[in-house]
Amino acid sequence: MPLLNEFFSLLTEITFRHEGNVFHMAGDCLMLGFGVRWNKPTVRSAPCAPPGDAASLRRLSALLKERYRIEAGLGIGITRGTWWPATIGSPPT
Repeated sequence: MPLLNEFFSLLTEITFRHEGNVFHMAGDCLMLGFGVRWNKPTVRSAPCAPPGDAASLRRLSALLKERYRIEAGLGIGITRGTWWPATIGSPPT
């Protein structure tokens, strides 16, 4: 749990810095969105990580390797195009 907390904390901080939204966290996976306008079609590219963000991820990876003896990496999948974000189920509180 401490490993995931550190990893998710850094990725969430970077996401918010770039005006993104965290939609889902499960296991070691995050689902993020950028440029989301609720209940309206959305088209926008995900931002490229500035060098400072990439360096932060490399530092965290090195720390996790030293502390837990594991190789931590980051895989990114990007979907681009029009989509409709909406609340399904109960309305947000």
